[in-house]
Amino acid sequence: MGNCPPLRALHAFEAAARHGSFKAAAAELGVTPTAISHQVRLLEEICGRKLFQRRPRPLVLTGAGTRLFPILRNGFDLLSGSLAAVAEPDFQAPLRVTSPNAFASRWLVPRLPKWREANPAVPLDIIGTDAVLDLRAGAADVAIRYTRRSPLGFAAQEICRDSFFPICSPRLLASDGRND
Repeated sequence: MGNCPPLRALHAFEAAARHGSFKAAAAELGVTPTAISHQVRLLEEICGRKLFQRRPRPLVLTGAGTRLFPILRNGFDLLSGSLAAVAEPDFQAPLRVTSPNAFASRWLVPRLPKWREANPAVPLDIIGTDAVLDLRAGAADVAIRYTRRSPLGFAAQEICRDSFFPICSPRLLASDGRND
């Protein structure tokens, strides 16, 4: 998030755009209209575009401001909803399971209805990726991986074995010089 503008500037812009007024935004956020103006100018400098047409009332969004406002409004709504959901007493974080893409699509996902039937209260996120995620860093809770031995420091259980077969075209097989 190194390139993310200051949250204060984003919040000031969103409130001013929603109210159509620096004064109303300032009242909502408990600051002065000048503070809102400074935060909006900072955001405009970061964007390299004017976000409001500077003229006496009413405050009017520019094209860039019109594009940015719904994105921020939806983002703040999503953030508020997420915080409210986490604050609920019955909130349960999803169990995050990672596996290679092919395994997830061909083996894991077809078995999900049976798992959900047995565990209806447990939210589940399947992370299909061929990259190895760091469980210690919290990237996932469970990893299903192809391996020859159990990784140190983790509980592991073999769930299946693969069979490998060489496959070739009948024409190639016939041309190898064998007569059987």
